[in-house]
Amino acid sequence: MPQWTREQVDAQIDKALKTRLEGNEAFKTGDMTLALRKYHEVLFSLKGLDGQLTSVYGPSQAPAPITEVTDEEVEAIASTKPVDDPDSKQAAVKSALLNTYLNSAAVYIKQERWQRALDAATAAKKYDEDNAKALFREGQARIGLGEINTGKRILEDLQVKNGPDAAITAALQKLAADEKKREEAKNAQFRGMFNRKNGSEQSSKEKPAEGKAATAEASGPAAGETATLEEEEEEEGDDVKDDSSREGAATESSKVEEPSTVA
Repeated sequence: MPQWTREQVDAQIDKALKTRLEGNEAFKTGDMTLALRKYHEVLFSLKGLDGQLTSVYGPSQAPAPITEVTDEEVEAIASTKPVDDPDSKQAAVKSALLNTYLNSAAVYIKQERWQRALDAATAAKKYDEDNAKALFREGQARIGLGEINTGKRILEDLQVKNGPDAAITAALQKLAADEKKREEAKNAQFRGMFNRKNGSEQSSKEKPAEGKAATAEASGPAAGETATLEEEEEEEGDDVKDDSSREGAATESSKVEEPSTVA
């Protein structure tokens, strides 16, 4: 890689800081596509500068920023420190990278691109592992990815550590409301399954009873047929009685008409 001059390094940093401000303006107006494109340009411009800064200005003793640095503070650092101060240059670059990753994570969260949001928040933590915004966006991203318990714990720990915060409180309240909806939907689904099961069992019980009644009706004679059979039986009985009466009368007549014999 060719050696850069101080002028080239300074120009690269200034250009990246300006591009990041353009990305922030796009973010504020709701143009997330443009904002992401600007942030990508910033990352591409600054991520390879560490080696160039060292070779141009010498080794830096400046640590990674402890807290997020605003755009105004970054510009103030660049304008008030001597041009050849490696610490100020390193701080400006690291702050710009931190803020760019944080804003990229915010864009991805708005777009519900949860894995990208998590990647950006994790990258921001490399420059400041305790950064509140990086942790907050990591928690949001993990919840979006379905890692509910992990994300919730991050937000709760952040709230305990930093005190009440409107954004964290709102995120936890939304999470609680979403969990309640999921629980209600789960219970409704369970009730539906239980009702369908009971209905199926009741239907199974009714079908055999209907079958038995149908069998009994099919095997037994019809009402009209029963009456006809009974009438035929009664007529046959009357005929038998008449025959018996006639036979009895004939017997009585023969007894009367038979001449008596005297011994």
